[in-house]
Amino acid sequence: MKQYGIFHPLALSFFSRSLYRDVAENWRGTGFLYLLLLLALCWIPPIVKFHRMTSGVLLTLGPAVLEQVPTVRIRGGEASIQEPQPYSVTVPGSDTPLLV
Repeated sequence: MKQYGIFHPLALSFFSRSLYRDVAENWRGTGFLYLLLLLALCWIPPIVKFHRMTSGVLLTLGPAVLEQVPTVRIRGGEASIQEPQPYSVTVPGSDTPLLV
């Protein structure tokens, strides 16, 4: 019978000899689940950092980019705009194309 639950190894894996014995003897088939849990926990900080970084950029540049996007009309399965083509959306403050 298992002596430790799925969350115990997160702290005990650094020093507990009895944890490794319990895993070797009783944890058949749960190794993948444990690795998935560990991977999910390790990805939380980079995802939070990425979210903060992108939300700041979108709040400052988003409205300026959206103002440049033309109205798209779809008729008979064909998309069209009322602007000369090829139409490009540029990065605000420069001439670098962002979307064409």
